Amino acid sequence: MKYYTKQHEWCEFETHKIGLSVFAKNELGEIVYLKLPELNTQVSKGQELCILESTKSASDLYAPYSGIVTELNPEAINFINDDPEGKGWLVKITPSQTLNPSSYLTPENYQLMLED
Repeated sequence: MKYYTKQHEWCEFETHKIGLSVFAKNELGEIVYLKLPELNTQVSKGQELCILESTKSASDLYAPYSGIVTELNPEAINFINDDPEGKGWLVKITPSQTLNPSSYLTPENYQLMLED
């Protein structure tokens, strides 16, 4: 199951995949450049994780939880525009502590937030 943050990142606790929500991708427009973190980087929740540049603007993606970057998606730039919540995932972060789902938005709650 995907969980979301108020900053429009999504994460899957089972796979440790993290990416940009469809809503945020649509707001940014076509993403033309992506800077991923270094492998094995220790990140803290809320820390800048990736830099995304689109035809409209540049934006940061933040770590939804603390941990170590254990995998990068080298194909992300090829898929992020068409499938940001699937093949366009950005990184995998192995969490440094047990994750609490109640700290994140469910897909339903994320949709409600967008509608406000």
